[in-house]
Amino acid sequence: MRKRFVVFRCPICGKFTYAPLGQKTRLCSFCGKIIRIDVRQAIVVDDARQASFLVKRYNLKGGEKSYLEALKTQKKELSKLIEEVEEVPESSYEGKEVVSSSKTRRMFIMLKENCTNPINIDELRELCKKYNLEWDWVREQLEVLSKEGTVIFPKPWLLQYISDETVEGYVPKKKPLQKKNSLYQVKNLRKALANVLKDKNEPVSYDELVEILKAKGFTLEEIEETVRKLSMEGLLIEPKPGYFLWIGDY
Repeated sequence: MRKRFVVFRCPICGKFTYAPLGQKTRLCSFCGKIIRIDVRQAIVVDDARQASFLVKRYNLKGGEKSYLEALKTQKKELSKLIEEVEEVPESSYEGKEVVSSSKTRRMFIMLKENCTNPINIDELRELCKKYNLEWDWVREQLEVLSKEGTVIFPKPWLLQYISDETVEGYVPKKKPLQKKNSLYQVKNLRKALANVLKDKNEPVSYDELVEILKAKGFTLEEIEETVRKLSMEGLLIEPKPGYFLWIGDY
């Protein structure tokens, strides 16, 4: 049976994205937040290709109206699907008791023991109980660690721990204060990003885009902010998670 997908709106930034049906958590590719998926406010489709098409359509100007109409039409089907993917009672974990220590240390023990290979974020959320960690707190830390490069998301609903540092010796990297960009700098970055995507004339991975723009002298923070703003303005779309396509007028 072919896997179905849901198209939904990020509750933080308002951009549309998608995930496999039954997935409860994913990383938003636009705002970088780890978000919960509410199937009651989602459009259910038959495959990833259709989901990607709808994400592109709904993120265009006026796309919200199409989304609301589709959601209304699908209301009856959704009530059945909600029963299929509703949360099961949380299970208790058996096994060795985790030695009491600081929250941060427990979190890194959890990541090191369970996440050196990609793990579904929903599974990681359940693992937090075993390590006596609150998921909301862990989620916030993971968003920071993602920017540091300590964890990566091979897919928006998968997480992998890639740090080689020992748990005991870990010192969180402090993000340096950034000077406010001048209007001239912002315009230059927007133009450079647009030119890169237009020259490629096909979806470009976020990693490749960052590498090219960093070589031109722009910082990662500047690039992240510009990608987010251009996506919100409808000049940049994400045909598939982690890949961007320019549809603006530059």
